[in-house]
Amino acid sequence: MTYPVSSWPQRHSRTNVDNESAAFYAGTQFRSFLELSIAAAGVFTVRMLRPIDIIIRRFSLEVSLGEIRCEIYRAATPAGTWGSALPVIGKCEFADRPIPYAPQCTLASGGTITGGTLYDLLHVKTSGATAQAFTIGASNMDQLGAPSGSIGYYKFSNPGNSAATGIFTIHWEELPVK
Repeated sequence: MTYPVSSWPQRHSRTNVDNESAAFYAGTQFRSFLELSIAAAGVFTVRMLRPIDIIIRRFSLEVSLGEIRCEIYRAATPAGTWGSALPVIGKCEFADRPIPYAPQCTLASGGTITGGTLYDLLHVKTSGATAQAFTIGASNMDQLGAPSGSIGYYKFSNPGNSAATGIFTIHWEELPVK
């Protein structure tokens, strides 16, 4: 069924523009990464503090040995010390950006979580054949919006019988209040 534009709710009566390119040149897009090495049956957790509305543009997990499961939670209960900061790197570092912008989101590892709502899941496993293991990756290319004041938790676990290694990456855009 087709509706005339005049009958659409107000939130849908806008023109789609290439906001991602504008955000890139404005310097409000960022990325981070983490090299993982997880013992058999081990768990490693990353916390992302989001004091500003953000759009998660992409997150991915590449595994070079073994298997790693990444569970993404919200509203979990944290414990322990979150002392190891992950890098936050601007995707556009041109010197002539209109206004220099400092990232608001931070990522850290070291603590643990319990409970919460499972929001997304990646599970990646390499080939088990001797001398034939190869890198396998999985990514979520859907845009995910996260509200200001929220916390995301990325729980990496190794359900395998031997050590697992891989790389986790995340790209996001911060939506500064004008």
